Amino acid sequence: MNTKRNFCKKYLGFGIISILMISTILAVFSPATTSVMSVHENLAISATAKCIKTYYFDSYYPASGWTNNPQYMVDGNISTFASTSDDEQIEMLDGNTCLGTELGTITKVEIRAYGYYASSGNSADIRLTPFFPIMGTKNTYVFDCTNSPSWSAWFDITNDSSAPEWSFSTLTYFDCQVKSSGSGNFILNCAKVIVRVTYIPCRWLNINSNNYDSSCGNDGSHTCARALDGIDDWEHTATETHWFIVDLKGNYSISKVRGKSVTTRDPTNVNIYISLDKSDWGTPIAAGISWSDAGTWREFATISKVGRYVKVEIIDTEHPNDYVQFGSMPKPMKIFDVYGCRP
Repeated sequence: MNTKRNFCKKYLGFGIISILMISTILAVFSPATTSVMSVHENLAISATAKCIKTYYFDSYYPASGWTNNPQYMVDGNISTFASTSDDEQIEMLDGNTCLGTELGTITKVEIRAYGYYASSGNSADIRLTPFFPIMGTKNTYVFDCTNSPSWSAWFDITNDSSAPEWSFSTLTYFDCQVKSSGSGNFILNCAKVIVRVTYIPCRWLNINSNNYDSSCGNDGSHTCARALDGIDDWEHTATETHWFIVDLKGNYSISKVRGKSVTTRDPTNVNIYISLDKSDWGTPIAAGISWSDAGTWREFATISKVGRYVKVEIIDTEHPNDYVQFGSMPKPMKIFDVYGCRP
């Protein structure tokens, strides 16, 4: 009932390939150039990765239904068919197998049906009409069936007249009307209606020294940039509000952060801000975070907000003078990461 066909695709165009070739050439001929794993790689990964998930309608409104075996249209099996010989008979599909978990930013939503008309009668077609909670004009898509079982084309419903702002939660409550259309003697069969969603996935962005922008300071070689790489801790012996800023190299919708630290001066009161331009930070998207004795990643949800720059503000630490030592020594570890989706 909940079988899903899920797969991810990486779309790498000639432009991205060219960027990677240029990066390789620069690495060979310019050994002193900083970081072969640079901005180009970050952008290539985040801007080109797309995933697809497919769901099927698995329930129908009991007051509707095709004449014969209406339950077969929602059983997930393309070998069993609901059927009708009546023109304009409706089966209203009112639920699908999407669970509503937000997996990323949706870029396209499509539907299609599997069916046929019996060869002993006249031809007929299946008409699919998506229904959304927002009332408005309905778009109808026609599947010109053949006399052998087959899939229709994919119908793009992303920008339907009354379509919602798509998210995985809105996918859970849109319905689809399946209507027969034929004349004379016909038998129309439909086994399944499915939804295909293309999206840019959310992911942990693997924040590292390439993302480092600035900080309040450091003690010698114990820099924030090195701590972001997990090769040192970040130390700053000063009684003040400590901070650092990372550059995500593009706009992301941020929903979680995570951190690790096991020292005697771990951060115990941390605020997180996000900004599009590094000027207007607004109010914190998370406040009062503690990474005290966090030997493994400790996650915190944030208010969802779009931006490019993330500021980590450490107000208090375990030290009585609020000196900060973020990370771990003598076995250092990465200290901070951000979970984001391309808007």
